[in-house]
Amino acid sequence: MRNSSMGQPCFRLIQNSLLTAAAFSLSAPSLKAQRDTVTMIDAQVSSSSYRQIRSDLGRNTTYIDGKVLQQLPVVHWDDLLKHLPGIEVQQRGGFGSQADITLRGGTFQQVLILVDGIRINDPLTGHFNGNIPVVPAEIDHIEVIKGPAAMNFGPEAVGGVIHIITKAYGGRAFWPGKKFSGSITGGEWNFLGVQAFASATDKKLRNYFSASYMRNSSPGQLLSGDSIRGNFRNSIAAISHTGRWGRNIVSTTRVSGSFYDFNARFFYTRSTADKSQEWIRRFSMQHTTKIIHRGNRRATDLQAAVQRTTDSFLFNPAFKGNHHIMWLWQAGAAHYVRLSPNSNRLQWNSGFQYFGRDIQSSDRGTHQEHEAALWSQMYYKGQKTPLNINGGLRLTLDALNRRNLTPQVNANYRMGNMSIRGGFSRSFRNPDFTERYVSTGLPGVLAAGRNLGNPQLNPEFAWNYEAGFDFSAGKHFTFRSTAFLRRSNNLIDFLYLKGMYIPANPKIDTGRSYFYAQNLTPLNTSGFEADVQWQGTIYRTWKAMVMGGFTALRFSNNGSSTGISKYVAGNAGFLANAQLILQRRQFFLGLNGVWKQRTAETALVINKEISRSYLVMNGNLSWNRSDNRLNLRLQCMNLGNRRYSDIMGAELPRRWWMLSVGFSL
Repeated sequence: MRNSSMGQPCFRLIQNSLLTAAAFSLSAPSLKAQRDTVTMIDAQVSSSSYRQIRSDLGRNTTYIDGKVLQQLPVVHWDDLLKHLPGIEVQQRGGFGSQADITLRGGTFQQVLILVDGIRINDPLTGHFNGNIPVVPAEIDHIEVIKGPAAMNFGPEAVGGVIHIITKAYGGRAFWPGKKFSGSITGGEWNFLGVQAFASATDKKLRNYFSASYMRNSSPGQLLSGDSIRGNFRNSIAAISHTGRWGRNIVSTTRVSGSFYDFNARFFYTRSTADKSQEWIRRFSMQHTTKIIHRGNRRATDLQAAVQRTTDSFLFNPAFKGNHHIMWLWQAGAAHYVRLSPNSNRLQWNSGFQYFGRDIQSSDRGTHQEHEAALWSQMYYKGQKTPLNINGGLRLTLDALNRRNLTPQVNANYRMGNMSIRGGFSRSFRNPDFTERYVSTGLPGVLAAGRNLGNPQLNPEFAWNYEAGFDFSAGKHFTFRSTAFLRRSNNLIDFLYLKGMYIPANPKIDTGRSYFYAQNLTPLNTSGFEADVQWQGTIYRTWKAMVMGGFTALRFSNNGSSTGISKYVAGNAGFLANAQLILQRRQFFLGLNGVWKQRTAETALVINKEISRSYLVMNGNLSWNRSDNRLNLRLQCMNLGNRRYSDIMGAELPRRWWMLSVGFSL
């Protein structure tokens, strides 16, 4: 485990960063603003199970409109998310092949991914959480909730929540007319990308239909020092329907499928025999019904969903591959009551959730578990004082048949353009099926560097504290900052240990080293995050949108760890990410970049290393016809042609040029 020294250099950078942000905040109000499409300060977000004004939440949230995606140099989800302030994406392969998503120094299992209010976190492993079955063209907006939200959403919401809202679900479903848009992209190494989106609303504005499709494929670049290529063939398809039944009932149904085939060498191991290839198939169907009661003082949400994922993994052609089938069932109901008759000053909300998980695995066995929860929440907005308070409690009967209480309280006090907020909460997470059973069903002795599960793992718990300061200037500038602390017990992670230190197991050789799942000693994760968003007119016809931020982390465990933690220690001690869009008439320039500072590491057995820091930037130049019916784009990923990795040995793409043509009818 890396100790507190990991974050020491990072905290020395905070002072300069804050001074820069403060200087920017002083100059921003004098800039001429344009129409707000990205930074919606008073937008309604659903980070508390029901929709509230963003500034009233007492939380650090990021809201990004789907329109901005059209101008940024992104190809897949990992390209988008890793440039949003506060999100660290640890990519294993490019163009959506696989990526681990972390927030506030947590592990990738501690981030909850929602699509239209439905979780998609896979029961086998959090490695699949980045395979989000949504085509970028169908996005209405994205909400990022930084920090724990276990009281509202359940166990995985420890580090934060990423909520993708599609157009069918996000309130734009009943705009009249028909729409059809698409693009085709070609690039180096025989890259081919296709994206299409179609939607239609009937004449009575009662039914909305949409369909979307995306595919990215390439034989891939040659990996350094090897004859193996980083090939990928990834695609997503979805159809949606939203119906309005009378004046008070709206329902949304969405069916999606995703298909991922990619090179996976060193994604999970540090074995010289690793020549992995992986195939993932996911099918999901979800339904939501919203009932608005008379008087608009009460509303009821009903949700149900099923998700089936299959994963085939071939470690080496000389070995037998592993095959897994995973099922996730979920159902829920929530009831919202506005207690104050003529305002939203006082609200009470409560609900029920159920989750069922099932796996059938060649190396992990057959397992099934169930989880149910009740939650209740109150929201108070001061009438004479600008104080807002959110508080609630969740009771969970978890998959290990244990009862867990997760309270949470957040408060926000506004003073004109400034606000002070704070909160505390308890969060927990049960070990997933991989952490408990990976490799336990394989025959013979495991090769060195393999992962080994631990069926005796206990749930992890944490107490979370945070305090923040926000400043806004109209709808076009915001500065948000938060200091946070997470005190974890029984944190689950893999430690790199000699076999002699692992409990007696016929799968191991005492002279070899393995990544063995463990409950770690108490771990404190402290940090500071700040982000800035601004859009406006720079000079005459030049317009701009800027979104950027940084996160500094520090880990402390009293020096009692006995090995290297695989995933917690993989977090960057300092992370900075930013996005910029410049517009002059029909021309757009998009830039984004990420800088990570972390502890360097070397794996001699495979002759690979993790550098102490890296900066990677992407860019694009596009032209839109005045009626937006035609778009031409030149795009480059990894402008500096940097060789880098987020995961030991899993090399990410170098410079990659692409040219695309898009249309809209």
